[in-house]
Amino acid sequence: MRAVCTLCGKIAYENPKMVVGCLIERDLQDPTLQEEDSTILWSLDPSAWLEIGESAAQGAIRETWEEAGADVEVLSPFTQLDIPLIGQTYIIFLAKMKRPHFSPGPESSECRFFHLMIFLSILWHFRQCWLP
Repeated sequence: MRAVCTLCGKIAYENPKMVVGCLIERDLQDPTLQEEDSTILWSLDPSAWLEIGESAAQGAIRETWEEAGADVEVLSPFTQLDIPLIGQTYIIFLAKMKRPHFSPGPESSECRFFHLMIFLSILWHFRQCWLP
């Protein structure tokens, strides 16, 4: 629902935040990061906010480098999720590593690969809980 001024009709736009990231292909495994915060939540792909001036793919490559120290090449879109309840849209790309090296960035305390089925089962659960 848009906020509209009842006097002049001006619309106060509040657009959803774009979250971009990569699912990195490596023998059907995905790099998973442990984010450093008070709740110690696991993030199943390197992802974060898209920045002004970058495409979705460029943002996903940047975030993967910042969070997982992985130099990647985007292969194709993997999935796109809209979560109107919290005003976010996620675009996750399938990517491959250009070099076999990765390490946690300053926002992550751990980085390692997990089997792709773990990611897919959590994605399925996420869709069941958060999407209409």
